[in-house]
Amino acid sequence: MEDLFSNIDLDPIASPVGLIVIGLGIRLVLGAVKTAIKLALVVMILVGLYLFFYGGNVV
Repeated sequence: MEDLFSNIDLDPIASPVGLIVIGLGIRLVLGAVKTAIKLALVVMILVGLYLFFYGGNVV
């Protein structure tokens, strides 16, 4: 079993596929962060509208 692992060469060579996967991962993370910020802004606007029109209470 050790012979199998000793024959594997693990040189740190950047493969094009690995770089593409890393790039896609970073893009997805940034997209998720942007979406979360947009949702937070929409919620803030809705709360502001509620406070403006109803004064914080619906009676």
